[in-house]
Amino acid sequence: MPGTNEIIEEQTVIGNPSDFAIGYAFIGDNRCTEISMFVNGTNLLGFTKEGTHYTTRWLYLESLVAWLNSFALDMADDPFPIEVDGQYAAEKDASARALAPELDDGSTDEEL
Repeated sequence: MPGTNEIIEEQTVIGNPSDFAIGYAFIGDNRCTEISMFVNGTNLLGFTKEGTHYTTRWLYLESLVAWLNSFALDMADDPFPIEVDGQYAAEKDASARALAPELDDGSTDEEL
């Protein structure tokens, strides 16, 4: 039987850690959860002390984990309104803005 400090699941990561992601892993029998939040490759919920890396742990995050998985799946199924390059909404938004469509008067929104 695993002890309370043993990770019994490999960390699940939702998103791209080099951009933005949330990761979690359940620990031990009591369902303590190790959670990470990555921004630009750095775990904002982690720290290193005396050469050992630690990250945030909470109890009973199963409902949050279920919601995060549901949210990620819903976001993946929600299409962007126009066909543009990009993997994430922010990238697609930047690509869409770069198109600079003409307005009714023949000008573009960049000229305004």
